[in-house]
Amino acid sequence: MEKKTRKVRKGKKMLGIILIAIIAIIILVVAIVLIVRNVNNNEETTGEEQQSVIPLPDTTYSDMEVSNIYMEYLDDQDQTMVSMSILNTTQTAVENESLNAILVGADGEVLGQMQTWIQSLGVGEQYDISVILNGNLTGTQSIQLQKVTNE
Repeated sequence: MEKKTRKVRKGKKMLGIILIAIIAIIILVVAIVLIVRNVNNNEETTGEEQQSVIPLPDTTYSDMEVSNIYMEYLDDQDQTMVSMSILNTTQTAVENESLNAILVGADGEVLGQMQTWIQSLGVGEQYDISVILNGNLTGTQSIQLQKVTNE
């Protein structure tokens, strides 16, 4: 009789171990599925963010090189930010110079503009600048920078 009781206990222990193993496998599978979904969601968000930054062609301003021109639509604020680098390739330093940043569309139409300024830019120095305009101006194909003359 004692042998039979031991077999039953061994069988119950084995059944308990199998149930614990099955539950652990289920928990592991659910955790993996949740992690994979989270990674995919993060990749989609990153892709959308990368698409919202639009490169624009290089240009010039008063014989200076203007490069690294990027446009980004700030959806939560309904504004468009344009960033660029101006490299003073001239032989003259620039001090307190106002300029217009003009955003030009595909058909040459002006989509928006904003006045900004360069505080100080020595010969051979680079000046990084950003301007923010209201609205979605991501239809911009190029940017023009024009010196503001005080007449």
